[in-house]
Amino acid sequence: MNYDDLNDDAKHWLRRERFKFFTAGSFLGAATQVRNTVGVYVIFLRNISTLLSRAQLPDTHELRKWSLRDCQHVYTGLSVAMRSRAVTHLCGDVRDSGVRQNLLALQFCDSLLWDKDDLNLPVWEGRLSEWLVINALVGFRICEAVGEVQKIEAELIQKLPSPFNTEGNRTSSLVASLSQKRESFRQHLITTQMLHRRRPKRPLQWLLGATANHLAGEQSEHST
Repeated sequence: MNYDDLNDDAKHWLRRERFKFFTAGSFLGAATQVRNTVGVYVIFLRNISTLLSRAQLPDTHELRKWSLRDCQHVYTGLSVAMRSRAVTHLCGDVRDSGVRQNLLALQFCDSLLWDKDDLNLPVWEGRLSEWLVINALVGFRICEAVGEVQKIEAELIQKLPSPFNTEGNRTSSLVASLSQKRESFRQHLITTQMLHRRRPKRPLQWLLGATANHLAGEQSEHST
């Protein structure tokens, strides 16, 4: 991915921190090109500022300051197994991914990703994975120590609106408003018992231990 597509602030930060970017499709097609090791990863989504604006969320213009082509930054995470963690965001489920929780909450509340239909969680998960393959960029930065990844993650979350980061994020009207939609979605899943039983994990998901989940900042609200 050519950093010249970035605005000056984003270009400077990502060049300095040596992030390597992939489209979601190219990453998932050959995931082993990214080492499954300690690092920081970032997720950008195509035209997400426009989608969030359609949901009448405030301050969405801030996202455009960190654009890569037509995609804007939404999430920063760290993990001891960053490749596996990124796979979970792109094709896992809402139990283990704050990114997926937020996107499906927006679909539930505002029908932003596809035409309105009744909530069928397994179907929606599949549709979301297909949407992310087309609309997501992922960037990876290998780190030598846990202390280094924590510093880099905290710096980026503090610097950006980071609407999908709730842990360690600064207080903002955008994050607060999105959190309300996510809570509405979560309560509906609990009330309807759609998450009553955890589905069996695919083999790749077993690569993600509790330590990796914790370090990625994903303390899932839906864990059972």
